[in-house]
Amino acid sequence: MKQFIVFALVGLAFAEPPSSQYGPPGYNSNANNNNVNNNNQHGNNYNGIPNANNDVPILRLENSNDGEGGYKYAYETGDGTSAQEHGYLKDADSPTAQGGFAFTAPDGQQFSISYTADENGFVPVGNHLPTPPPIPEEILKALEQNRADEARGIVDDGQYHPEPAPHQQYNNAQQNAAGGTHPGY
Repeated sequence: MKQFIVFALVGLAFAEPPSSQYGPPGYNSNANNNNVNNNNQHGNNYNGIPNANNDVPILRLENSNDGEGGYKYAYETGDGTSAQEHGYLKDADSPTAQGGFAFTAPDGQQFSISYTADENGFVPVGNHLPTPPPIPEEILKALEQNRADEARGIVDDGQYHPEPAPHQQYNNAQQNAAGGTHPGY
């Protein structure tokens, strides 16, 4: 029991006082961040780490709501982050929103996204977003053949149909000439 008390006292002696600021793992709000360049591109002292000494000012804030399903908001902060959106109801079940946001990453790279959200889902657009690879030539040919078949009235809905395809149907004379009846024909 005496050893436990001694270890507990030693642990308390080396423990840090609790911080009143939240930060990511490994972040020490009690340290003075002298190793951070506080002269960023926006001319303020914000260094990207939240604490009481470097609050990000809100430079612009707009917010309106018409009470009928339409709204609009926009804001800009001192670290260069901005966002705007407006929305409305096309009809009772179809809300629509358009907007965008921009921010500067810790490495200095600027990102900007514009988007639309409606019955087609959320559709973001930005230069840094990945794009799909090109469609392989074989797939393009197959899609072209499907369109040509549908134009001729041949429709393959992708489901199994136990009846034979029209070009496989034989009359009795053809079946007998081929050597009798065959299962599956």
